[in-house]
Amino acid sequence: MASQALQAVVLCGGLGNRMTSLTDHIPKCMLPIAGVPMFWYPLNFLQKNSIKEVVMVVAERLMDEIRHLLFSSTLPSLDNLQIEFIKLSSAAEHWGTADVLRFINAQIKKDFIVVSGDFVSDVNLAPMLSLHAAENAILTCLLCDRVITGPAPGPKMKLLKERDFIVLSKNNQLLFSGSEEDYDETVTMNVDLLDKCRTAYFTAKYSDCHLYIMKKYILNIIDKHREFTSLKADLIPYILEKQNAKDSHELTEYVRIDPLDEKIQKFSFGTNAVKNLQYRLKCFAYLLPPENGFIVGHVNTIGSYFEINKAIIRFLSSSFSEKFSIGQLMDDIGTTSDSECYIGPTTRLFLQSATEAHIAGSERPIIKRSVIGDKCVVGPRSKIISSVLMDECQIGAG
Repeated sequence: MASQALQAVVLCGGLGNRMTSLTDHIPKCMLPIAGVPMFWYPLNFLQKNSIKEVVMVVAERLMDEIRHLLFSSTLPSLDNLQIEFIKLSSAAEHWGTADVLRFINAQIKKDFIVVSGDFVSDVNLAPMLSLHAAENAILTCLLCDRVITGPAPGPKMKLLKERDFIVLSKNNQLLFSGSEEDYDETVTMNVDLLDKCRTAYFTAKYSDCHLYIMKKYILNIIDKHREFTSLKADLIPYILEKQNAKDSHELTEYVRIDPLDEKIQKFSFGTNAVKNLQYRLKCFAYLLPPENGFIVGHVNTIGSYFEINKAIIRFLSSSFSEKFSIGQLMDDIGTTSDSECYIGPTTRLFLQSATEAHIAGSERPIIKRSVIGDKCVVGPRSKIISSVLMDECQIGAG
């Protein structure tokens, strides 16, 4: 399947309810990752995978700022993209992902890929597109067992229920998907699943990356079921249940059947095309192998935001954009540091001038495996290790 055959929908209207200590001050899609707003990363991912037609959903209050950043020279270029902006009013910012797709239905003209606005990755989509096309899947999702995450800095807190429960067939047909937070102790599944698939693999090792390739007619299902608000919690479980059901007419009614296909089925096998469709309406999962991509992040928590900032530094130029700003060079600032750091260009560090080079090395700040935003001030003898400093922070003398 050619990537040009798809439209992309990038969902950047989320409020960031799992990371409110940051998003109460900075809108989620504007949070900086190595000095670049988060919304840039899913767009860059699409450009590197040659998907040019993009519908970008953003909050109305951020529309002008995002457009300015994209069309100025402030960020690494995304000139190959054709972006149509859809603004959400403040009343719509609490909508779920299914609500948003229902709202932008008219802008989607063909099969499409949904990308979360917090998806940060250098993954090559070609194998996933090939799987989707080869199986003629109605939906294919990206699953990964190495999504970058970690605990939030600070006091230890109770672990959140963040795992995804997945059931796969031996050829990676997706049979069941559920979020741990939606269950107490028992996970219930339709018994029809085991009637159609005698061998199934139950696992909680993979994370749903919230990246889905979908047939266009899935929008008809969303439009009919106005009660659906979320893709992951409502739409996908519904499709999987109907896929596994003995009678899946509820799905086939949305499919436009080729008249020639219907005649071939009728005269060759004595069955009609609608009945045959019941066995062809399938969902699949692409399991990301270790060799595909260095960075995979779903940045929806403080912990994942913290870790993605640290992990991404050494891959910025090689895997994301050659035009990426590298911030301040370590040799220029006279600071003990390493290559896995990003320091904002307007940050002031102790011992920046050549006239201060004679001062003892013990006076210099030490910065390792850290990201420091713009307009920060870092004092002498300070140590910043495995840390993320937002813009305009002040660190005193060590």
